[in-house]
Amino acid sequence: MAYPNDGDPVGLRCIAQVKTDLEAISPPNYRSAMREVLVWDGHAVTLGTLSGAFAVVYPESDDVLDTTTGMIRHSMQLSIVAGVRVMPSAGTWKDDLRWLLSDITQAFEADKQLGGNAAYLTQTSQEVYDAGASEAVAVCQARYRIEYRHAWDNPSIAT
Repeated sequence: MAYPNDGDPVGLRCIAQVKTDLEAISPPNYRSAMREVLVWDGHAVTLGTLSGAFAVVYPESDDVLDTTTGMIRHSMQLSIVAGVRVMPSAGTWKDDLRWLLSDITQAFEADKQLGGNAAYLTQTSQEVYDAGASEAVAVCQARYRIEYRHAWDNPSIAT
């Protein structure tokens, strides 16, 4: 049986909405100013002369949980690696990363269903990594679990 071509599958729309929510992080609603958001596609990420915060969305896995109810239920694990440039004159990068993680959490609290595409979104962990004295970028990571469902016979219809 061929699937109808009614649009993007629900899982891809969830990832696109994560990107959109992260791109919206900017003052005055947030402390951080997100300059660039990328969805990792297997290629090297180049930051160039980026100033401000950045994020890379990395879908880790997408497991099928249930297929018995006329729909297919998924659990997607997603990592967001975010960071800021380390300015030698300012020693505030750890605070900047903590604020960035708080802003990311706030953005998803406002859109827990990812624009109506997900059943729910849950943060599973977050971590701030140490940057060495010679590092140009300091990073943190937040992990999320997204549960979404779609029709058995059409992966583009959220249920």
